[in-house]
Amino acid sequence: MELGLWCMNVGTCADPQVAVRVAQAAEAAGFESLWTGEHAVLPAPRPDGFRFAPDLPWLDSIAALTLLAT
Repeated sequence: MELGLWCMNVGTCADPQVAVRVAQAAEAAGFESLWTGEHAVLPAPRPDGFRFAPDLPWLDSIAALTLLAT
């Protein structure tokens, strides 16, 4: 089975330096791939049961994956 690591552009990993360190650790641990989430907008105020806060840091998926690929 091959495992990928999701959420490489959200929250803590929205900091590019942190994302690079996490990606390097994932590669060293044997993860097969990195994945990102994509949301154009987050609702404010947050509806009951909605997981993400409206001010959650979120990098563009293409930019984040390009950074991590380098």
